[in-house]
Amino acid sequence: MDLGAVAGTVVRGAFDAHVTKFTPHTSSSDTKKVYGAQIFMRSPNDMMRGFYTHITGVPKELGVDSIVRIGDPLGTVVAREPMHLHLALVEIIAGGPGGTYVGVDP
Repeated sequence: MDLGAVAGTVVRGAFDAHVTKFTPHTSSSDTKKVYGAQIFMRSPNDMMRGFYTHITGVPKELGVDSIVRIGDPLGTVVAREPMHLHLALVEIIAGGPGGTYVGVDP
């Protein structure tokens, strides 16, 4: 889902998780649809996964295997029209790791 927000709005972790994939924001690599940092996360019980994008200013200590707690700052919304945060939350049905993903497999 796309959540409207002004540039500089702080993005926070929606659930406790660890980072499974991270692509930092490099302005020169931005395209019309793909821009900002991309952060993929998985909950400790493997029942929830999440994907955030259109973020900049990610803390330097955040990367693959970093632990994120609910409410931790992940960065800020990129100043690019239309300004928004893209957030995908995926529940894993029947439990992980052998469960079935609903939505994309981050």
